[in-house]
Amino acid sequence: MSKNEEKATSEQVEQTASAEAPEAVEEQAVQAGSETAAEPEAQQAEQPAAPTETQEDPSPEHSQIVVAAPQGLNLREGPHVSYAVKTVLADGAPVEILDLPKDVEVRGWALVETSAGIGWVNTNFLREMDP
Repeated sequence: MSKNEEKATSEQVEQTASAEAPEAVEEQAVQAGSETAAEPEAQQAEQPAAPTETQEDPSPEHSQIVVAAPQGLNLREGPHVSYAVKTVLADGAPVEILDLPKDVEVRGWALVETSAGIGWVNTNFLREMDP
């Protein structure tokens, strides 16, 4: 190869390299910009939410659930009559039905919290009290 050809070839390589370099720099800048934009979002996600003050509404949005059993209702340790009775709830006693884990349902029984504690009751003996 002659010196002119070598010079021309080296100039072409430099032109090609210089033409590619700005694109690479711009691409890096865009990536860096998107990473810095994502960092505050990630930091916000890691920080716990600031506690907000909520005011308890003294009147419940839904009806209160009460015992509807003139002789009382057994509060049991588990959802079956074979479980031990913890206490007997009086007729008209308020109960709060507790949520069970997702996809768990025990037909005819409800896990409740009462003034006497937490336990299971037969749902046939519960009713909604009108507000």
